[in-house]
Amino acid sequence: MRLIQLCAALLSLNHPFLSAATLPIITPDQQQALGIHTTPPVADDVAIRTTAIGVVQQAPNSRWTVAKPYALQVKQLHVKVGDSVKQGQVLAEIFVPELQKLEHLYHNALSSAHLAQQKIQREAQLLKEGIIAPKQYEVTQTEYQQAQENALAIFTQIARMELTESELALLKDPKNRHLEGHITLNAPADGKIQQIALTVGDSFDANQTLMNLLTSDALTLEVALTLDQLGQLQIGDKLRLVDGSTAKIINIQNRLSDAQKVIVTANFQHPNLRAGQRVYVQVSQNSITELPNWRLPRQAIVYVNNLPHIFVLAEQQLSAMRVELVRATREGWVVKANELSAKSAVIISGTAAAKAIYTESVAP
Repeated sequence: MRLIQLCAALLSLNHPFLSAATLPIITPDQQQALGIHTTPPVADDVAIRTTAIGVVQQAPNSRWTVAKPYALQVKQLHVKVGDSVKQGQVLAEIFVPELQKLEHLYHNALSSAHLAQQKIQREAQLLKEGIIAPKQYEVTQTEYQQAQENALAIFTQIARMELTESELALLKDPKNRHLEGHITLNAPADGKIQQIALTVGDSFDANQTLMNLLTSDALTLEVALTLDQLGQLQIGDKLRLVDGSTAKIINIQNRLSDAQKVIVTANFQHPNLRAGQRVYVQVSQNSITELPNWRLPRQAIVYVNNLPHIFVLAEQQLSAMRVELVRATREGWVVKANELSAKSAVIISGTAAAKAIYTESVAP
């Protein structure tokens, strides 16, 4: 009773009357006189049920493998690992034996078509003069059409080898139709060179990887978890890396080699991590989107009407906050509360005085 009277006397210096709807104000001088001290709550990392190891992978849609459907030899290399490139930029100059052979066939087909065309022109005049029969002229027309179709078929094969427009135009130019198998290797998209297998002078088989190009910084994280570790996690929830960054779960599937485990895949971006690295991942008791847990000293917990509360000062205004006790720790309690934050000033000494002040001020 003396404590309540003392508290009321101190408050009456500034507040001669407090209604039930008015929260009390405790000035710094009053706090000192009552022995009230505060501390901010500490975010609880042991809402973490377990720590697992995740493997960083490049997101499938962010990697572009540069390869060609034909054998080639590298003549010159124009980029290095780490270079940023634009779509269509020359990466290397290459020699393609298959292209050289097709070029020769194409030029021969063009020559045959040209000769057949000249023959038609001659025979058209001979037919007009009645020197040759119409059937002979028809045969020559058929030969010309076949020569044209042959040239077009070969050119179509060449065009499928992904030559540039300028290289194709060069083949069509009657004054200079010879690439002799020498063309450029160009970037298929904007991105950054991640890996280069090319070395000047080396030969490569068809479909062999020549370069890897990263078109974005998107990464995935793959984590193997037991069903107990998975808990209530679901697609859309987040995993937390030990450095505080998060990854959003996009897939959960059973592990074929172990029926008791699942593979959790999550998307994220990170300035320092690269594909192939292993990282520690904190698996939370619940989704990160739920209320966070906070660590508080034992003396911060005060029971009001048999329910656990804490008292918080915000701009000298005293309020009581109902908390849920999650679990005990060596130093105190891990709690959950709607309005608690890392900036809250939680009273840890003088709690009896704070309770008396608050109870007296809000009493009807």
